[in-house]
Amino acid sequence: MILGLAALILSSTALWAKDVKVNQDVLNAFKKAYSDVNQVKWEKSGELYLASFTDANNQQRVTYFNEAGELVSSTRTIPIEQLPLRVSEEINTRFEKPDMDFTAMEVAMQNETFYLLNIRDAKRKYLIKAYDNGEVSVIRKEKIR
Repeated sequence: MILGLAALILSSTALWAKDVKVNQDVLNAFKKAYSDVNQVKWEKSGELYLASFTDANNQQRVTYFNEAGELVSSTRTIPIEQLPLRVSEEINTRFEKPDMDFTAMEVAMQNETFYLLNIRDAKRKYLIKAYDNGEVSVIRKEKIR
């Protein structure tokens, strides 16, 4: 389920229905968790509601709620410099002269937190999933042409 939701997080927003009516359970749960947020954009796919917004700390956030109003996943965009030290060290060790995007996505889901980031080396582009302990796995890779 984790990889499936991670793929959903990274997928195109074209899959999401725009201008949806959000049920009251979801709205109540959102307002309780994020009381200081304005201009929330809601979308829906299947049984999941997606709320995208900028929080009080000016960070881009996306949260996913099920129809019962339970928080399924929460993501935020963070600068590469905020990645855990073990993650940065492992990427620099494992990849030849890695060039990382300026931001990574921090994902909290099912009692775990992980990071999704795009990197490239001299030969390939990678989508990486990493954990605080430095465990890094390649979700997707493609050759650079």
